[in-house]
Amino acid sequence: MVPYPAALAEGAAPVNEGRGRANWRGLGQAMASLVYFRKVAESSDSIEYAFGPDASEMPRRLSMDTKSRRSRPVDGKISHEFLKASRKITAMYDETTQWPDRGMSFS
Repeated sequence: MVPYPAALAEGAAPVNEGRGRANWRGLGQAMASLVYFRKVAESSDSIEYAFGPDASEMPRRLSMDTKSRRSRPVDGKISHEFLKASRKITAMYDETTQWPDRGMSFS
């Protein structure tokens, strides 16, 4: 195992291996994730949301079935942003029993 300061100098990060042990692996992606969404259309059985990494530019869309509470990306591309937006929309609905007009998710 590489010592902590040396691993940081090499661009690695600790990964919890359970039972208090850590292993080091290099990072290839940013740690933070941010997605904004807003309602753009609504019918009796579905809602469409625009979503993206910037509140002023949301290039993608997701469709939420209001009966089953299942979502799908309109463009067919399942991504981390799509999953974050979908999960946050569902979580907000669970809290208020109303589909949100807009929101964001940060982690």
